[in-house]
Amino acid sequence: GRNLCEVLCEAYVLKRCGIDCSVDELLEVAKEKHWIKRAGTPLQYMGSLLEFKDVKVNRKYESTIEDIKEALDRGNNVIVAVDCDKLYPDRPDEEDATNHAVVVTRIDTDMVTIYDPENIIEVDIPLKLFMSAWRESRCYLVCTN
Repeated sequence: GRNLCEVLCEAYVLKRCGIDCSVDELLEVAKEKHWIKRAGTPLQYMGSLLEFKDVKVNRKYESTIEDIKEALDRGNNVIVAVDCDKLYPDRPDEEDATNHAVVVTRIDTDMVTIYDPENIIEVDIPLKLFMSAWRESRCYLVCTN
């Protein structure tokens, strides 16, 4: 379901890092370690599966778009927590809440490209919409080293 988005983001990043593992394997580890709850992955556990697979990560609140750009320029992967309803305003807004995780893959002047595990594709999001959705998590990000 929708509550697996963060696990799917970590699986995507692991694949980009050349680490082979299945989503089922990651989900099993997340359940065993209590890193995933019925409603999804709490922010403090984002990146835990990457660490489990020996990928070093940094976690940060109050990040900036420049932080993401710098990380991408260094070749790092970036997972962010967002309010899905603000990311996609054509959908009904259920509540202001951090309820989704995506991988940022590129930033241009006024567009952010994300890998959205719900759609299983890269999607271009206007920067203003991305920022509105990201602010709901206090601009939380997990970045690989």
